[in-house]
Parts: sequence; C-alpha cells; structure tokens
Amino acid sequence: MTRTQVMKEAKKKAAQRLTAPEPRSSRASWWLYIIRCADDSLYTGITTDVRRRLQQHRAGQGARYLKGRGPLTLVHQRPAGPRSEALRLEAQVKRLSKAQKEKLVQGATP
Repeated sequence: MTRTQVMKEAKKKAAQRLTAPEPRSSRASWWLYIIRCADDSLYTGITTDVRRRLQQHRAGQGARYLKGRGPLTLVHQRPAGPRSEALRLEAQVKRLSKAQKEKLVQGATP
C-alpha cells in the first residue's frame, strides 16, 4: 500500500468515527467547535464553554491563527465528552480536508 493510499484510508476512518453516536449524556463536559473566519477558513477547537471561548477569540485572546481574521462566526458545535475524547475528536477533525469540514458544518457525513 502506498503512502497516499494509507493517508486516504486514515482520513476515511477518521471521518467514519466522526459520525459515531453523540455521547449519552447531553451534559458532556467538553465541546468541539468550528469557527469560520472572514477569509472563509475554518478553525477547530475544544472548550468547556463555547460562548466564553468565542468571546475570547473575538477579543484577540487565545489562538494566534484567529488574530486579524475577524469577524469570527461560530458555525458548528457538538458535545465531545471527557477531555481525552474531545482531544481525539479535535485531532480527527483537524485532519479532514476543507471540503470534509464543510460537510460536517452543513450536518452531512464528511
């Protein structure tokens, strides 16, 4: 199997994991969120309080990537379970292509 095939297979498996059922508890302690920047790029992160984190990003605190890319719009959020699961989910989403992330934002299977 070539490196390209391995990478495609890994992305496919990551996308499949994203469609797994949401955590049983609607009170998951961590959340995955996606922000759309003015340049139409997408930023993915995790937090325990999406509203607070979005305000921090808009105030220029936190991720350097977002500084100067406003206005910032929250386009997706979902419960991500405990921190360890949230970190894994964040890494999976960050590995997706922009087109796959757009499908996720639209609610479709990536």
